[in-house]
Amino acid sequence: MSPMNSLASADALEVRRELAQLGPAQRLAILEGVLFMASGPLKLEDLKEALGWPSALIHQDLKALADNLQGRGIELVHSGGAWRLSTAPPIAPWIERFLRCEQRKRLSKAQLETLAIVAYRQPVTRAEIEVYRGARSDRPLSQLEDLNLVKSVGRAPVPGHPIQYGTTGDFLRYFGLNNLAQLPEISLEAEIFRRLQVAAPGNPPVLKPSSN
Repeated sequence: MSPMNSLASADALEVRRELAQLGPAQRLAILEGVLFMASGPLKLEDLKEALGWPSALIHQDLKALADNLQGRGIELVHSGGAWRLSTAPPIAPWIERFLRCEQRKRLSKAQLETLAIVAYRQPVTRAEIEVYRGARSDRPLSQLEDLNLVKSVGRAPVPGHPIQYGTTGDFLRYFGLNNLAQLPEISLEAEIFRRLQVAAPGNPPVLKPSSN
């Protein structure tokens, strides 16, 4: 027997010994863990190469795993000849809510500036926000709407009746506030609010003076 064949026989013997020590529940746990860690869908050949198990056994365990995951938060999806773990469709609304929370943890500078103006100057129009910021604000405003941190609260009583924006209940919860009166004090010298005073000298922003 050639060295290569000897090595293959030794590997096969090791796999048989390994499988003899694994019960069905352990195999499913291993399979689930591998699929969870995979960067993308895995074909049967990929799983066979990784685990060393017979194809028929892997296929049998994949079906058993799919059955075991019924009614849970994740499901085993078979598509295009490959398998992958995915969130179950019935829990999609909660997953979307979680993802919005994750996105809120990474608000950009433009989003934070826009949100600060809306919070302290509401109700405020997009045009007013752009004057205060000195930059276009349609994109960060739209993103904040998608994250449910700001919302339309009415129309301004001026020609064209532009939409006015205010904060939401999610905004309060995100910053741990019970109401807008609990907004933190902001120094009148803060850069962005110096712009507010310059932009609208006849209609000064509602700011809390610094206690310093």
